[in-house]
Amino acid sequence: MKEIRKDNKLIISLKDKSLVHGVVYDYSDDRLLILVDKNDIENAKKLQELDEIALRVETHLGNKLMISTVISELNKYNCIIIENNPEIIVAQKRQAVRVSVNFPFFVKRGTKLLECHTTNISAGGLAFTSKHSFELDENINIEFPANVFDKKITTTARVLKVTPDFYAVKFLDLIQNDEDKIVKYIFKMMVKK
Repeated sequence: MKEIRKDNKLIISLKDKSLVHGVVYDYSDDRLLILVDKNDIENAKKLQELDEIALRVETHLGNKLMISTVISELNKYNCIIIENNPEIIVAQKRQAVRVSVNFPFFVKRGTKLLECHTTNISAGGLAFTSKHSFELDENINIEFPANVFDKKITTTARVLKVTPDFYAVKFLDLIQNDEDKIVKYIFKMMVKK
């Protein structure tokens, strides 16, 4: 955890899909003292000792994603203490954490919705299978159903890879709120595994 510094912003993903924002107030070895954002106090009260949580910390090297354990519940100063479990992955500026999943989504082509299935997803893009054909560098309009991310998400994506088995795309115009929903989903899937 040597890249984590005091005042780094972070997001904790709870198992019930809620988020807790905060900052690193202090740290030592594998433990972090986190000052919880005043708007997320109610969510932070749900955390109990020994709860396993997914955590994303914004560091000077990029986003650090890890699975951690709550050591001390929310105190009167709105702080919690967590202990880092073995590191999952560091997501650098051009690298994003991917999780293997399989759910249906649609590509809108004119007035038609073409069904496709994810093989993995990150905040930056996804890999998928489809019985329909797509061209390298083609821009496609993606629609994710509301039952996956708790809201319908639409975005444009560029096809970066075409293989006999799958396609890979990069999201081009994903808004921050929708990206946060995808990251929250990824955290949830990581915790389940």
